[in-house]
Amino acid sequence: MSEPKTVEVDLSLPIGVFLLFLALKLGGVVGWSWVWITAPLWITAAVLLIGLVLFLVVSVWLGDKLK
Repeated sequence: MSEPKTVEVDLSLPIGVFLLFLALKLGGVVGWSWVWITAPLWITAAVLLIGLVLFLVVSVWLGDKLK
């Protein structure tokens, strides 16, 4: 029996960029909107969600083709 495949996602880069943006905003260096300060977090979540949806759609489509 084969081992199940796992996918690891390293979130340290988006969190690091978010913390950098947060420090710049709170320090008054940038005047960006809070939407852009939190963008590394929500863009990462959106990409992961789109990837999950695509994976599910393709697996259902291939599942129907294999029957």
